[in-house]
Amino acid sequence: MSTFHGLEMAKRALAAQQAALYTTGHNISNANTDGYTRQRVNLETLPAYPAASRNAPKIAGQLGQGVEAASVERIRDSFLDSQYRTENGTANYWETKSNALRQIEGIFNEPSDSGLATVMNKFWQSLQDLSVNPDNAGVQAVVVERGETVAETFNHLIKNLNGIQSNLEKEIDGAVKEANALLNHLSTLNTKIKELEFTGQTPNDLYDNRDKLIDELSGFIDVKALGLENSESINIVYEDNEIKVNGNTIDEKSGSIQALLDTYQDNNDYLQEVKDLASSFANEFNDIIQVETGEGSINFFEFNNDELQVSDETSNVSAFILNRDKLNQFKTFNQYEQFIGRIGIDTQEANRMTEYTNTLKTQIENQRMSISSVSLDEEMTNMIKFQHAYNAAARSMTAMDEMLDRIINNMGIVGR
Repeated sequence: MSTFHGLEMAKRALAAQQAALYTTGHNISNANTDGYTRQRVNLETLPAYPAASRNAPKIAGQLGQGVEAASVERIRDSFLDSQYRTENGTANYWETKSNALRQIEGIFNEPSDSGLATVMNKFWQSLQDLSVNPDNAGVQAVVVERGETVAETFNHLIKNLNGIQSNLEKEIDGAVKEANALLNHLSTLNTKIKELEFTGQTPNDLYDNRDKLIDELSGFIDVKALGLENSESINIVYEDNEIKVNGNTIDEKSGSIQALLDTYQDNNDYLQEVKDLASSFANEFNDIIQVETGEGSINFFEFNNDELQVSDETSNVSAFILNRDKLNQFKTFNQYEQFIGRIGIDTQEANRMTEYTNTLKTQIENQRMSISSVSLDEEMTNMIKFQHAYNAAARSMTAMDEMLDRIINNMGIVGR
């Protein structure tokens, strides 16, 4: 055993406690840094001396060789990370869909004094008045006027739903670009991480940056099966109303991009149903009423190029002939009420799921933060602990130094 064994052991202790103090300081410095994970130095006992061998010295027993800082690790739970990303994607999906459905619901504005249901009811009332006074020019004019209001309301709905469709397309394109920007950043980061790992380093701060990027990406798209921790080339493409990641179709109900895609399809269905209602309304009503003009019979409504109009010839009407039996069987009102009811149910479901998934996400985030975030109280306690250990190691080194000084400078001087 070397004479300097104690000195070397004290030096190792100083280095280990110093590393622990530096790491504690790093934690305190980043206490308010978004995405930072607290770190911990793992201290390990060095193998005792002597090791088992045929020529091992005969001493009273193995002597310890001190401590070393074996590694610096992040305090993080990968299971909670996975859970958080799943719930973050689900919460973003329902929140995005809820916001879009509320916009669609606002277009219909039901129930209200200006909604289609009220407009159609007023038109229905004018038809009832016409059935009582079929030859009254004033009543006929009211029917025409309210019919035009119905047509304008249908056209307003179709126009606004088309506008929603265009906006959703722009939002999808924007979200895909934003997600691809995050993926490009992630690819660059993965390259840096691999370069450092190759040299045997543990780039904890880069790991934090990567986890933060993946957390953000989970809000856009389902990230569970993408292998983002290792990939250097992932790209999202939007085509044929589908999202494809490196050629694979992603259709999980997760992330804002999929929510926009699903809402785009829902809105397309709503739009088509409104068009079908307008067309059905025109056809049914034209069977109910026969419009006579000076030039012969005409249809009251015309539905062409996704636009409902009252025929221009109604200004020359000479008589309205009602089929009262068909009037009493008029179904379009009921169809519209059922349609509005379905939109309301879809919106309520999205709102309910938004509240539920956000609650789950918050709970998991709190659990994750309780493990990974910096506690200043704990770090201050660690600082005092490591400082005392450092001071003790320094005192040990001083004692070893005094012993060596005695041996080197004060032994063997008798008789000089």
